[in-house]
Amino acid sequence: MLSERARISTIVGLFANPILSFSAVFGNDFWRFGFELTLDLVNRIITKANTVLSLITEDTTTTFSIDKKASLFTASYYQRLHSKTVCGAEAKYILSDKSNSFSIGKRHLFGDDDLIQALLSVSNGGSMRVLFQHHWTLKSFFTIAGERLLNHSSQRFGLAVEL
Repeated sequence: MLSERARISTIVGLFANPILSFSAVFGNDFWRFGFELTLDLVNRIITKANTVLSLITEDTTTTFSIDKKASLFTASYYQRLHSKTVCGAEAKYILSDKSNSFSIGKRHLFGDDDLIQALLSVSNGGSMRVLFQHHWTLKSFFTIAGERLLNHSSQRFGLAVEL
């Protein structure tokens, strides 16, 4: 830890292909800037290069990121509607195939203790996702999740319990 407003982390992996990973986050209560860089020490190439800038207010978060060595650009916006509901939108642009994607979603907390949450998201690719999660304790929860791909008439369903 560098200070209250900055974090720096370095990792050296001693594997068959040793790597050096460096990440840092700087900012204050209104903005944050972070980056991550990973180097393959044997081949002397950059294997990961990501950067992100976030602008934060009490009820909103706006984030711009450049990932996968500048091949994926993402912009997202989250708005707290009230203490139990958050809405968000995310747009992505993939440089390699020049494709765009857009999704919107909503999360709502239920109960006096906010231990139950429901999430719903829809994307321009024709997918709709739903998740219900109930926390029994801080680290124990039950999850039901589903996804429907509207253009392919396929769906997925999952259950998870973590104790």
